[in-house]
Amino acid sequence: MLLIRLSRYTPDANRFYPKGRLIVLGHRGYQKSAPENTIGAIKAALTYGADGAEVDIRQTMDSRLVLHHDAGIQTESGDPQMINNTNYSDLLQFQYKKTDGENIPENKLLPLLKDVWTKLPANKRMNLEIKTDGFKCAGFEDRVIKQIQQHGAQANTIISSFNLNVLRKIKAIDGTIQTGLLWNKKVTGFLWFLPIIATFLTNADALHIHFNLAENKIIKACHRLGIKVCVWTINTAEMVEKIRLLNIDGMITDETELIRKTV
Repeated sequence: MLLIRLSRYTPDANRFYPKGRLIVLGHRGYQKSAPENTIGAIKAALTYGADGAEVDIRQTMDSRLVLHHDAGIQTESGDPQMINNTNYSDLLQFQYKKTDGENIPENKLLPLLKDVWTKLPANKRMNLEIKTDGFKCAGFEDRVIKQIQQHGAQANTIISSFNLNVLRKIKAIDGTIQTGLLWNKKVTGFLWFLPIIATFLTNADALHIHFNLAENKIIKACHRLGIKVCVWTINTAEMVEKIRLLNIDGMITDETELIRKTV
């Protein structure tokens, strides 16, 4: 049964990671120029030569998709206000004393997901990481897919997650959406192939693996199966030189300006 399923496994992230081209993504944009996960940070990453950006997606209580890494935001009292339990207008009120999300300055937190298409160049690549706080699906996978489809961004967008259930659900909704499994678990000995098995089991098109775990045998095995490999987070010229020998397809960096002078 496994062999039959494997024979039908046809990962395809060639649109996002074209053959012969190394894709560089700014980690949450370019945080040296603007706060992470803001439109300003993404614009800065593009300005300094990135092909696009990796950003984090969460959903508010009233079903607004926003860019934000943590599960909550800090209020003036110091207590976190959980994004999934708060309406978008209330989150803006906590942050900026305003409720109009359409006029948030580019360097301010909590932009809407749609802003990455309405306020940024059309040809940039976007890696959308769906954030979850457990093993269950996020519950808004279909809404992310719908926005990708509405903006005609299927070719230049990949959805990533550490959550295997999220990636399975994405493919069940729309098998043409490009997906990447995030991996940061160290495996040793005969278990070295676990990241590849996990990628296969989620029907993902790419493996997004931590720099310290990016071994040559893993990357070669991925490529034999047609799985693209993106490595994170590459922040020094020395890391670039090491990873360059591994023939990867993409890298995510906090240091867009430095890395673009190297690759």
